[in-house]
Amino acid sequence: MELDVDIRMSALNTQVADLAQAECIAISTPHYNVLYPEEEREWLPFCLDQGIVVIPWSPLARGRLTREWDSASRRSEIDQFGKRLYQESDRTSSGVSGGQPGRDAQIGWQNVTMLRLEEDSTDEQHIGRRDLTRWPTALGRWLVRAAIALARFTTANAVLVVSSVLGILLVTSLMVASAEVYEAVEAGDGIAGLDRPALNEAISLRTGTSMRVGTFFTHLGGPLWMTVIAAALTLAMTLRWRSRTPLTLMLIGVAGSLLMTNIGKIWVGRVRPPLVDAVPPYESSPSFPSGHTLNSTVIAALVAYLVLRKLKSTLARVVTVVLAVVWFVTMGLSRVFLGHHWLTDVAVGWTLGLAWVAAVITAHRLYLTVRRSRREEPTVPLAD
Repeated sequence: MELDVDIRMSALNTQVADLAQAECIAISTPHYNVLYPEEEREWLPFCLDQGIVVIPWSPLARGRLTREWDSASRRSEIDQFGKRLYQESDRTSSGVSGGQPGRDAQIGWQNVTMLRLEEDSTDEQHIGRRDLTRWPTALGRWLVRAAIALARFTTANAVLVVSSVLGILLVTSLMVASAEVYEAVEAGDGIAGLDRPALNEAISLRTGTSMRVGTFFTHLGGPLWMTVIAAALTLAMTLRWRSRTPLTLMLIGVAGSLLMTNIGKIWVGRVRPPLVDAVPPYESSPSFPSGHTLNSTVIAALVAYLVLRKLKSTLARVVTVVLAVVWFVTMGLSRVFLGHHWLTDVAVGWTLGLAWVAAVITAHRLYLTVRRSRREEPTVPLAD
């Protein structure tokens, strides 16, 4: 008997020694359930950002969620603390009603699970073998150092926002510079050597069927249908993956794209091709840059980036990239084919769209890198 006890104590001591050498894990046990969801406001997002394990305390509200609200049990009669903890007002505000035992708990936790959006997993930090949190270039490492320095005073989400704002300022400056270059070329009649021949070639290729197909397709990139398509894709990715990343990146991407489109049209004010060369319905807004092209490029490229992180097959990744490129290239060419834009309007739309997507992806990678550094280096100060 004594030998058996000694063996058990030896095994226990070995386990304790192993735990002492293991990496420390931060664990929080907040009061959290359907009747008391207050921790969803600040504490749970903070734990998610900092990699803190959460084990809810009283997830079934001391048995309240396992039976009808007005039913009595031995525990409900003697649990004086529970009587003070949950009042009738909690039942009303949470929407919990009487019913079959356990039904409210099941429905409530199903709703919480369905609505909860997760952060990126470790697998989603890769595209194929490429680790998105690794920066091989000197410029990339400089950006990481700046992002980590900023993260000492704020959160990883704030790093994403600040990086995106800096990106939109940089790309907008690029757009203004391209407008100045366009005006200089136009002043020297150099533009006639590119835009007019391209439009004349498009006119020569038109047929009744091709114009109808082109008009249908180009409408898909307009304000109405492009919004519907982007919203549907974003909703599908968000709910299918239960991830907030598609929603966040698509909102940032579309907002920046619309901002650049409006600034460019106001800043340059370029006139569209003559109506005699265009296919109805006609458009009257300024021509530079092509909003259809810019917005389609941003949305298609961002969707491709989000999907690529989920794909394991090289062939599937190649097909995804090809489909995205075909979409926004065809959208841009349709604008020239129908005489709604000059070729340079479309070319600038492609360039600005890809530059803005690169900025958004860089901001997202910095966010992933900051979050990873906080998990791997406990010495990094937490946000206030």
